[in-house]
Amino acid sequence: MRIPVAAQEYHVAHFDHTTEAAAFVAALTRFLESPRGSSFTRDSDSLEVWIDSASTRAGVEVYLSDDALTATTAGVAAPKLAGTRRGDALAPDCALVLGDALSLAAMTDANEHIRRRSEPKSKKPKLDGVSALELIRTMWLHSEWADAEIARALGASHHADDEAWREYLHILGAEEVWLSRIESRTPRAPVWPDMTPAETSAFRALLSREYATLLERIGDDALMQRVTYTTSDGRAFANVLGDILTHVALHGQYHRGKVNLLLRQRESAPAPVDFIGYIRGASAATQRSASSERVSGA
Repeated sequence: MRIPVAAQEYHVAHFDHTTEAAAFVAALTRFLESPRGSSFTRDSDSLEVWIDSASTRAGVEVYLSDDALTATTAGVAAPKLAGTRRGDALAPDCALVLGDALSLAAMTDANEHIRRRSEPKSKKPKLDGVSALELIRTMWLHSEWADAEIARALGASHHADDEAWREYLHILGAEEVWLSRIESRTPRAPVWPDMTPAETSAFRALLSREYATLLERIGDDALMQRVTYTTSDGRAFANVLGDILTHVALHGQYHRGKVNLLLRQRESAPAPVDFIGYIRGASAATQRSASSERVSGA
């Protein structure tokens, strides 16, 4: 495991809040990935940014090598410095969040180090008494129901066109691609698949079973496990499982909205798939007021 160079002096940048530190590292990362900033990693063998990952003191300390400070000055607003500190005087648990030899996945992982620096390892995320896993399971049950409702609306429409079906298939394709990344396997369909209605129905049922199995198998702690993957355009990233599952649910709902818009534009009945409608119950989700206003999620 890489550690700070013992005799090297690191510049200490202090941030009052983790969000400020995360924003700084993100800005520096973007600069280093830009054409102008890439020369700093190409021409340097000692560009390092460390963070005291186990610190419990107020604020966040970030440690910059000379080359990292030079890059910061060239491309990012200079941080508030609090002197220098030798590498052998840095906290033993400090983590390298940016470095010349790191992969892009490790560089883009920097914000996660900062966000989680003070969280106890045993901490289970809660939302008003509901665990994060319980919430994600509910979001997936909604997604499963909503996918079926959208498929039903498309099947009933006499005016639905290829564009609406393409958006719907993209929801399933994205669900499959993200599941393949979680399971470290090759996806069985591209993110924009081309399927017949019968193939689509079978594929949706398969995804429903497999996501249900995944969410039943894991525990709360698994949501913080890291998933490393490569995007379709070749970029490497790593995100925690909980963030990925949340993205899958939100991404699907965004594209369901696009399908409904296309259905409305073609004077076909949209599928009311609001989350709160699902929570109220499927029958409540499809009710319309006496004034015949469209379902709006209110």
